[in-house]
Amino acid sequence: MVKLIVHVGGNATTGDDDAQILALTASFGAGLPKTKPEALSFSLAQMQPLLACSDPSPPLPSFHGQAVLVQRGECSFASKALRVQQLGAAAAIVINNEEGILGMGCNATDLAAGDVTIPVIMLSNSSGQFLLQALANSSSSSPSSPSSPSSPSSPSSPVTISLYAPPRSLLDLAELVLWALALLSLVGASAWAAAEEKAALELKAGSGQSGAEQPQGEASGAFDMSVGSAVGFVVMSSVMLLLLFFLMSPVVFYIILALFCFAALESLHVCLSSLLYRIFPLQSSLGASLPCLGFVSWLSLASFLFSLALTVSWAIFRNHPDAWVAQDILGIALMITVLQAVRLPNIKVSTALLSLAFFYDIFWVFISPLFFNGKSVMIEVATGERTGGEGIPMLLKVPHIMDPWGGYSVLGFGDVVLPGLLIVFTRRYDCITKKMGMDGYYMPAILGYAAGLLLTFAGLFLMNGNGQPALLYLVPCTLGVIVVLAWRRGELSALWNRGEESSEPRVSEDEEEPLVGPGPARTSLTEGRRKDVLHKGSAL
Repeated sequence: MVKLIVHVGGNATTGDDDAQILALTASFGAGLPKTKPEALSFSLAQMQPLLACSDPSPPLPSFHGQAVLVQRGECSFASKALRVQQLGAAAAIVINNEEGILGMGCNATDLAAGDVTIPVIMLSNSSGQFLLQALANSSSSSPSSPSSPSSPSSPSSPVTISLYAPPRSLLDLAELVLWALALLSLVGASAWAAAEEKAALELKAGSGQSGAEQPQGEASGAFDMSVGSAVGFVVMSSVMLLLLFFLMSPVVFYIILALFCFAALESLHVCLSSLLYRIFPLQSSLGASLPCLGFVSWLSLASFLFSLALTVSWAIFRNHPDAWVAQDILGIALMITVLQAVRLPNIKVSTALLSLAFFYDIFWVFISPLFFNGKSVMIEVATGERTGGEGIPMLLKVPHIMDPWGGYSVLGFGDVVLPGLLIVFTRRYDCITKKMGMDGYYMPAILGYAAGLLLTFAGLFLMNGNGQPALLYLVPCTLGVIVVLAWRRGELSALWNRGEESSEPRVSEDEEEPLVGPGPARTSLTEGRRKDVLHKGSAL
């Protein structure tokens, strides 16, 4: 990759108003320096004819020491580069005839490639049009165009560029921050689940019912997923992904944004309220009765106002360079809440869900381009190709710290929540069976997730930044580890069929069944769940 810095004004010193363009070098020709101080600087010119597949009409122009723009098409890249090189050019810049940039190569019969000794780079069509327009604007103010073939020698162009090719860092610190955020989400959700399970065990201690026999989900009224609901989840996720791929527009994006904000607001309020009640238990009874809302504790009100302020601020300033902090806070709260509202009852359901999600992720990232004109459905929806580059908000994101190319490292909520359901299950199981550390299943599961996520980032680097299906690495490192470990311990049968005395998901009587859709933004907590978490029945 190449950074091309454009400066209009006749010198190569870069300022705040300079434009930066991403480009790609050819497999032939000269290389470029790796640092900005060593960048090669050229004045810019335009070949006539722009395709550069034939010699210009006499008198021939002289592009001595200039970088010359040419258009892709009709003849080989090497032929274009050699032609402008013979006219004195110091670099050839090929404008692609479509958006995006591609690698320029040559075959064994292209003899011109061996004679090219200047740097050759490619720009996207929009970047090329920007440079052509800059040249046209500069030419209109001078009596002679620097790229005009009517004069034997073109004067120095007032448009100058600098070229250098900084290497990508082997591992950006952003990936490590993202890794830590994902683990923090899972550890927090697991700790919350363990606390609820311990409280439920204490309540059951005098009833004569053993911990191992305790019904799943009874402690907090969580929805226990079944094999059928796991299949339905993956099918609905595929349908929703296709709908977003075909129907995504600014209007649809804002609908998704509104749903995300509503779910994130509720989730952050629940998480903060629960945390405040645990830290300040004596203040939980302090509050006031409000019209239409009833009694509202001050702790709940404070957490709601903070959650509302953060959510609204993020929605308004979501494109600010630092908005990722608020987005990640909202996302972590949303994922933790989902992991409390939806649970896996046993390894059989876990295997059904994660196995289907494994193939779902691979298909929509790697295989879907075969059916959708070379476009990866998952990547196109996630990156916001049809909404002006503004991707869907259901992901964690951290800006690159060491990468000179900038950008973000991202991780979808599903890559945390789906393996997280299994990890939370193992934490609850270890709590009930009083297993500790590596003797249980939670620690191997969380360590497996950590290793799988590192493998995902390694795959991302080895594939030159192309999107990776994270579940390709995470499912074997979590579900695979747990199944093998349970089999070796002789406990696979117990884990596989655990909690199957009733085939229907258990939901406590004072609740309605929560709606579970194909994504975290479509999971809502029930009123009974809020009462359980917020104690005094806060209407907020």
